[in-house]
Amino acid sequence: MFLNADALLALLEWSQGAYDQAARRSEEGLSSYHTEFVSYTVPFAYVLGRVTLDRGELFRAERYFRQMDDMADAPCWKWKACSLHAFGLVVAAQSSQRPEMAERAAKLFGAQEKLFAWLHNVLSPFERDEYDRALTMVKKTLSEEVFFAAWATGSAMSHHQAFALALANRSEETWREIPT
Repeated sequence: MFLNADALLALLEWSQGAYDQAARRSEEGLSSYHTEFVSYTVPFAYVLGRVTLDRGELFRAERYFRQMDDMADAPCWKWKACSLHAFGLVVAAQSSQRPEMAERAAKLFGAQEKLFAWLHNVLSPFERDEYDRALTMVKKTLSEEVFFAAWATGSAMSHHQAFALALANRSEETWREIPT
């Protein structure tokens, strides 16, 4: 995992709610490092995705997470895990308006837990709390039976299946139907 000082500052700014500063630093980082050091750009795409997710811009957040997933090469499992985690948060955010998305979020969280159980050890307390809130929201949306069935389905997925579910295509028109 590559994390330079600018990326670390952007992560810190985002976690403290300084979204404009985090977004500006991340946009600069993406443009500065993109041509020579693609691996350095992954955390900047992550921060931009998190900022837009926190602002309720779900379609833009998903685009940044897709970009991040495309940039992270296979050996970079920390960022692949963060990408799957972030997609789960995006889908969970939709579940309050579209309950059918809660089952998908439960599958993604189940897959994340099975494939990347170590992720909770490297997430910041802010990110862990956010995950706990999203998981609670998903559990409240689904019946206990449906939640545990979806979780078990996700837990049984390979990493390829989990990422296929996370990256399932949706159009911008679909996102516009979801009030934020």
